[in-house]
Amino acid sequence: IRCLHYNGYSIGVKGVFKRALNGIKWLKQHQIPVDILSILMNDTILNAPDMVEWVLSEIKVDRIQFNFIMHPLSTDFDEEWPNGKFSSLWPKDKEGSLAALDLLIEKKMEWEKRIVTSLGQLRAFKNYFLDPSVFIKKGECTMYKNILIHPHGTISFCQRHENAFNELSILENISPAEIFNSENFLKLRK
Repeated sequence: IRCLHYNGYSIGVKGVFKRALNGIKWLKQHQIPVDILSILMNDTILNAPDMVEWVLSEIKVDRIQFNFIMHPLSTDFDEEWPNGKFSSLWPKDKEGSLAALDLLIEKKMEWEKRIVTSLGQLRAFKNYFLDPSVFIKKGECTMYKNILIHPHGTISFCQRHENAFNELSILENISPAEIFNSENFLKLRK
């Protein structure tokens, strides 16, 4: 489940928190491991260390991973984007953000494998935060290894591809295997 955000404000979807928790419950009922992907940005970075404890201890997700906010997809590239049109996404509290990143590094050592983001990547986030022009995105695409349940109710493999299902309500009547093997997903995999 992408973008678990407790009030839904940053993604403009009322009730996203409740729907995300329902999605987690549904996945757990089908014995599917649940990972949370949290984007570190102005609205989330300061609370990220507390969120780790909450999602791993209380919500009991299997793992959590972090990405640092990057240039928004589907927009013209602008190296100075943190100071431009999308500046509201970039963390404003420099000292607080660096302290939160240090705490995430400590949490990584405490929770080890349940925080998927590597120590090296967490340290790279600090360097990127200090100078966004030096960030290098490395690694393979995870498309076809995940089912993304978006806060607005669509289901897809990847945020860059069309959605396979447009309503989350279908989860009441369909299994994850049926989604993965559906005609819509088979078309995307070709």
